[in-house]
Order: sequence, then C-alpha cells, then structure tokens
Amino acid sequence: MATSYRVVPDGPGWKVVASRNGAQSNHSTVSTHNKKSAAKRKARKLADSGDRLAVLRADGSIQTNNKVR
Repeated sequence: MATSYRVVPDGPGWKVVASRNGAQSNHSTVSTHNKKSAAKRKARKLADSGDRLAVLRADGSIQTNNKVR
C-alpha cells in the first residue's frame, strides 16, 4: 500500500503528514518541526520505495512532488 507524505506549513513551523492510497482527506500528522529542512529529512526517512513525497512552500503551493524510488 503506497503512502503519501507531505511536508506542510504549520503556523510558525512545519509538519509531516501521511495518507494512504491518495486519501488526502484522511491524513494524520506524523511529526512537527521548527525547521523545514528537519521536516524534509524526517519525511525522506519515513518514505519507502513507491511512496510519494510532496513538499509545500510556506504559502501552501507545491514546491516538489516526487515518487520515491
């Protein structure tokens, strides 16, 4: 089962959220971070081959959206 991980702005910080099978409405917070770089590291660490990893900008627009290989 593929999981989608997203690094999203969360007030003054960042959080990593996960959803299974593309269900964006059914996502859960995995971790919270003060820095975007720390959130990106955590998301990369969690993602397995075949998962998707999206990183958003502070304004909520998509910065990157990739499939993990």
